[in-house]
Formats: sequence, structure tokens, C-alpha cells
Amino acid sequence: LRFAREQNVCDWCLDTQRVQPGPVVATADGRRVVAFFRAPDAEAVRNAYRYASVPLDRVTALRRLDR
Repeated sequence: LRFAREQNVCDWCLDTQRVQPGPVVATADGRRVVAFFRAPDAEAVRNAYRYASVPLDRVTALRRLDR
């Protein structure tokens, strides 16, 4: 949640869309950041972050593969 709060995303926006921020990873050169979320779908993340001060370049839905 720290990343979400730092990006000016309101808690109720995340709660309403059922978005849970996860790990954030930066490339070695610091030019690109990848953030992971648990959410019903990619659109929920887009909607929750619509009012964020940091633009999202791309939102892609992933799913966990069991071993």
C-alpha cells in the first residue's frame, strides 16, 4: 500500500475496485518501474489509478501458474 499512497491513490479507490498493491521492481538503470497488483482484472487497476499523479504506460493482466 505504500506505493499506492505515495502515488496519491486514495484508499477508497483501491477498496472499491478491489485492488491490492504488491511488489514494485525497478530496472537496474532506474528508467522503468514494474508494479504488481492483485485485482479482479486489469481494468480495475486502471480505474483505481485513474486519478494517480503517475501515468501508467501499460496494464497487463497476468495469472499465477501453479507448480
